[in-house]
Amino acid sequence: MSNANGTSINGTSNGASSGTASLFGYDPNFPFAIVAVALFTFTAGLHIFQYIKNKTWFFYMMMIGIFMEMIGYWARAISVKNKNSQGASMIWYFFIMLGPSFLAAGCYMTFGRIIYWVTPESRRGFRHLWIPARFMALLFLFWDMVAFLVQVLALLIVFSNVYKTNQDPARMEKQVDMAYNILRVGFVMQICVFGIFALLALRFMFVSKQWRYDWPEGGSHDWRRMAWVITGASILIAIRALYRTLEFTINQGKNYIASHEWCFYVFDSLLLLLVLIAFNCVHPGSYMPHEYCTIRHQFKKPGFRRDPTVKLGQETSAGYSRVAAIPPPLAVPAMASMTSHPPAGFSDPWANRINTPNEI
Repeated sequence: MSNANGTSINGTSNGASSGTASLFGYDPNFPFAIVAVALFTFTAGLHIFQYIKNKTWFFYMMMIGIFMEMIGYWARAISVKNKNSQGASMIWYFFIMLGPSFLAAGCYMTFGRIIYWVTPESRRGFRHLWIPARFMALLFLFWDMVAFLVQVLALLIVFSNVYKTNQDPARMEKQVDMAYNILRVGFVMQICVFGIFALLALRFMFVSKQWRYDWPEGGSHDWRRMAWVITGASILIAIRALYRTLEFTINQGKNYIASHEWCFYVFDSLLLLLVLIAFNCVHPGSYMPHEYCTIRHQFKKPGFRRDPTVKLGQETSAGYSRVAAIPPPLAVPAMASMTSHPPAGFSDPWANRINTPNEI
């Protein structure tokens, strides 16, 4: 961040001409900016194709974040070429700074649906998940949006002071310092939310093995690949938030992170690019059933979860080692169609089932 004299507020020179305001704490490299534009545009285009092809409508939060990143890097390239463009500077700073909040929201929403997809109803409570399934995504989304609004407030204060003409430099620096403190609070909140989410996600990966015979498609491990991608993405976004926190913490001309462009590309651009590429390779629409990819929450209704690939009486051939893998909605209609005297040799797979009451 810099004042109207082309000098960064943290004391570093940004190479801006006198009388202009710039959001760079260094002299930016235009070829690097173009490479970043090309990479983010390519992965964004692939995400658009996958989003429409797979009809992954619930993934809209992630798509918003992807669009913000792509537009942000386009605006950044324009700002690098023309440092006097205040509009481009505000767009890139705002979008690149806030885009990861929507990427994180996409991770929370996807993981919440995975839980409903692979977890039996009796295992969706506090005892097994620490946070009941119906509150998992909502809770993290709420705190993610709180951190997002805190950062928006801070950036509005920054923009209203940096580009304001005829303002006392001392007053402007005081206002910007206050905005930086608010911004740090937002990033620290994000780090805490990401950390708690990653902890719960890692725990779920191990706890879910308790009901591995109830996993979709006869115990398929495909969903775990997607869950690991979500967990890794949350860790990368948390590292990026830590980098941003340090960027606004060290001032007085001693902030190496804020005054060197390679730090931005390594700890911000590269990490988020890896997140987007990971979701290109393991896209939710290619793994999750369509019923879990819609915006509606039909999958939260009791009795919704079932495995359509396993039919009554075929649990052994499908790889199930216990009859509890056959959901009641599949067994009950079959029983209802029979007479009071079942055929010889018929064995009811639910006769010895132990019903576990749903947890709160």
